[in-house]
Amino acid sequence: FILIGGILLYAVIKTYTRRLKNENIRLEGIVAERTAVVVKQKDELEASIHYASRIQRALLPSEVILSENIKSYFVLFKPRDIVSGDFYWMTRKEDRLYIVAADCTGHGVPGAFMSLLGMSFLDEIIDKNVAPKANSILNELRLHVTESLKQVGDEDEAKDGIDMSLLVIDFNTNRMEFSGAYNPCFKVRRITPEMEERFKNHDIEMKEGTLSDGRYLLETIFAAKMPIGISSRMDEDFVLHEWELEKGVSYYLFSDGYIDQFGGPSGRKYMKMNFKKFLLKIQDLAMEKQKEMLDKNLREW
Repeated sequence: FILIGGILLYAVIKTYTRRLKNENIRLEGIVAERTAVVVKQKDELEASIHYASRIQRALLPSEVILSENIKSYFVLFKPRDIVSGDFYWMTRKEDRLYIVAADCTGHGVPGAFMSLLGMSFLDEIIDKNVAPKANSILNELRLHVTESLKQVGDEDEAKDGIDMSLLVIDFNTNRMEFSGAYNPCFKVRRITPEMEERFKNHDIEMKEGTLSDGRYLLETIFAAKMPIGISSRMDEDFVLHEWELEKGVSYYLFSDGYIDQFGGPSGRKYMKMNFKKFLLKIQDLAMEKQKEMLDKNLREW
C-alpha cells in the first residue's frame, strides 16, 4: 500500500508539474504576443509623434528673421518631450520686429497643440493689424484662445492657456515695447564707472528684480500676473512697458523650463536667482558662446 501510494503520489505530482509547465508555456506565448502588439503600437505612436515634431519645428519661424534684423542673438530651444509645449515666434512687419517666448499649459502632445494654436493666432493678429502695441496683441490673443477653447470660467472646465513674453523693436522710432503674461523680460547692461564705484561702496539701492555683480546690471521688466487664457482678471488689459532703444543692452525672453529644471546635488529646481547670476556671469561672452554655456550649464545641472 505504501509503495502503491508513493507511485500514485509521484504520478499525480508529475502530471500536475507537466500541466503547470504547459500552462506556463501557453502564458509566456500570450505575454510575448501581447508584448509584441504593445511594442508595435508604441513604435507606431512614437513614429507619429516624431513626425508631429518635424511638423512643429517646420512651423517655428526661421532664425533668418533675427539674423537679418539683429546683429547678436541666440535661440536655445530644448523640448522636454519629443514635441514641445514651449515655443518661440518672431516676425517683422514694416519697421517693427516682434519676438515671443511662450510656455503653453501641459507638456508633450497637449502643449504642442496649444503652441500651434498660439503661433497661428499670432500670425493672424500681426497680419490684420497696423503696428499693434505689445499689450494689445496679448489682449487679442487672450480673446482668441478663450473663444477657441470655449472657456467661460466654469469651475469644471480646463484652465488651458499660455504664459508669454513679447518684445517689440520699432526701428523707425527707435523705441522698444514689452508686455508679458507671467513671463518677464531680463534687461542686462554694463554699469557706468560711477555706478560701479557706488556699488563697491554699497551706496546703491536696487529696485525689485534687479541684480548686479559689480560690472553688469540685470533689471526685470515685469509681466502681468495673468495668463493668455481664462482667469479672474479677464477685464484687465495686459501691462505695456515702453522705452528708448539703447546700444549695448541685452534682452532675454524665456519660459520657466530652465528655471524649473530639477537637478543639482539636492535634486531641486534651478531657480530664478541662479539663472540671473549665471546670465551676469556670461555677459562678457558673445551671444553664440552664451548659448553654449547655458546649454552646458543646464545639462550639468
